[in-house]
Amino acid sequence: MCVTSLCTRGALDSWARGRSTAALGDMAGVFAYTCSCCGKRHEGSPSFAFDAPHQYASLSDEQKLAMGELSSDLCTITRDGEVDRFIRTVLEIPIVGAQDPFVWGVWVSLSEKSYARYVSTYDNPVAGEGFFGWLCNTLPVYPSGGPFAVDVLVKATGNVQSLCCMIPSLCIR
Repeated sequence: MCVTSLCTRGALDSWARGRSTAALGDMAGVFAYTCSCCGKRHEGSPSFAFDAPHQYASLSDEQKLAMGELSSDLCTITRDGEVDRFIRTVLEIPIVGAQDPFVWGVWVSLSEKSYARYVSTYDNPVAGEGFFGWLCNTLPVYPSGGPFAVDVLVKATGNVQSLCCMIPSLCIR
């Protein structure tokens, strides 16, 4: 499993855009960290992201070359003519008593139809559109017990597509 701390990367970029330390309000000063992507020191709630879905990360290097395709936001694995499709999204976990959520960059598997729709609207997102999927990463410190069914909601800001993966039962208390 590869989890990296980050400030603005992949699907998290549009979520973080426009947010300042002041916008983080009560989280500023609580955390200070050095971003593994940009190398800069930040204050506020850090975010963490998985580099790939578990299914891809579990493949050997040879299998990845033969069966997988991975970009910053999309992944496919083809086995015996069957294709598994994944998208990177953002899982916002509310923190009781905090204005902003804790954010994970996670991967979700989608059906062929949902994946095709997501890819076709990637450059012109449809705000409010949703997709059903399955969480494809295990979050450290959270109880296992998946697979977890998730709803992925498209939030459009200009031409930037931000996804929010919702699992109501996950809340930091």
